Amino acid sequence: MQREFDRAKSGYLGQQGQGVRYGILKREVDTNRQLYDALLQRFKEVGVVGAGKNNMIMVDKAEISRRPYEPSLTRNLLLAFLFGAFASGALVILRETMDQSIRNPADVKRVLDLPVLGLIPLIPEDAINEQLEDKKSELNEAYQATRTNLTFLTDKGAPGTLMFTSTRPDEGKTLTAVAVAESLGHLGKRVLYIDADLRNSGLREIFDNVPKPGVGLSGFLAGSDDFAKSIVSLDSHPFDILPSGRKPPNPGELLAGPRLQSLLEQLGATYDHIIIDSPPVLGLADALEIASVADGVVFVVEANSGKIRTIQQALSRLETSGARIFGAIVTKLDDRNLTYGYGYGYGYGHSYGEKDDL
Repeated sequence: MQREFDRAKSGYLGQQGQGVRYGILKREVDTNRQLYDALLQRFKEVGVVGAGKNNMIMVDKAEISRRPYEPSLTRNLLLAFLFGAFASGALVILRETMDQSIRNPADVKRVLDLPVLGLIPLIPEDAINEQLEDKKSELNEAYQATRTNLTFLTDKGAPGTLMFTSTRPDEGKTLTAVAVAESLGHLGKRVLYIDADLRNSGLREIFDNVPKPGVGLSGFLAGSDDFAKSIVSLDSHPFDILPSGRKPPNPGELLAGPRLQSLLEQLGATYDHIIIDSPPVLGLADALEIASVADGVVFVVEANSGKIRTIQQALSRLETSGARIFGAIVTKLDDRNLTYGYGYGYGYGHSYGEKDDL
């Protein structure tokens, strides 16, 4: 009976365990059923309101582009052109603002208060002599126009003693003096060209047959009275030349003495016009001494070079010495000056070269 009791007890306990397991499984089934019913209900509700559909329609079928969207070559080129044009314009305006040289020959009258006596074009150095000999060349025409303006300076024509100077070297001063002497000589006048640059004469670069060192202007100023032997007459040129002579150790003192004025008075009795090629003004007192005894001064200004303030200082020094400044000759005009209406239509677009204070 005890064994039967134990067996019945064991079966009863087993049934209780299975009942507990059954209850757990039943609850899981009920929970899953509720979730399924909720999802089914929600699915039906969504289906009723038309979920799952959209209002999008195809307008154009997408196609593969034949060229890249970025970068845009046309846009970049346009922007580069606009930027380049703006930068170039700004640079030109800046350079024009900072450039204090004589670009517009009218500035000679407006800024320097001097009449313009001549406008000389740029010519290649190797073509200068050829153009001076050619009566129809642009250089010769320009100097003839300059000579004509010089004849209107006084009631009796061109001044008897005319000094040519400039602010600094290499502005075309010597070439201008020689060309004016040549032009006056062709009018039948007796003309003497005096090389008064005792420090750095450039006369030998133009003429070969000049007196040997030791004679000339410096020799007369130093005490020699026989200046007539120093005057050279050239068959190829209608004027005489008085060279500078030997380079003295004290040119400023020689020019400051009374012998220069005495020489000009003696030569004035023989020659109609005396053209004096003077040293530059700045840095030297030579030009001031010569200007004080000459009838007048013609100031040579190189276009597109130097500064207006420097030119004004040179003119102020000349005026302080008591010189009479007749006007200015603007040299080396080129294509840059055509903007201002200067060029005569001859196509003045050449160059004297690196060295032309001949």
